Amino acid sequence: MQQMSNVGGKNMIIKKVKIYGFGRHKDKEWEFADGLNVIYGENETGKSTIFAFIRAMFYGLTGRGTDNYRKKYFPWNFVKGTDKFGGELEFSYKGVEYRAIS
Repeated sequence: MQQMSNVGGKNMIIKKVKIYGFGRHKDKEWEFADGLNVIYGENETGKSTIFAFIRAMFYGLTGRGTDNYRKKYFPWNFVKGTDKFGGELEFSYKGVEYRAIS
């Protein structure tokens, strides 16, 4: 994780999600505006997968037992050598901006 800059604020704010490959999402990016942002869509379009990606960027993925999230969220239609598993998360916390890359 790298520190990017110092900006005002005390809360954690997610600014950008960029997914190289995670579950159904491949090469997708979402930027969030200040204030409340809502992710919505039809069933089975990947809304929970976006949340799982954000959680994985902060806490990692388990690869053991019945909760094998590495297997569950491995990119669909993955092509070895050309596709990537992971992405980037840009956020600010206590006025400092960060970028986590996986």
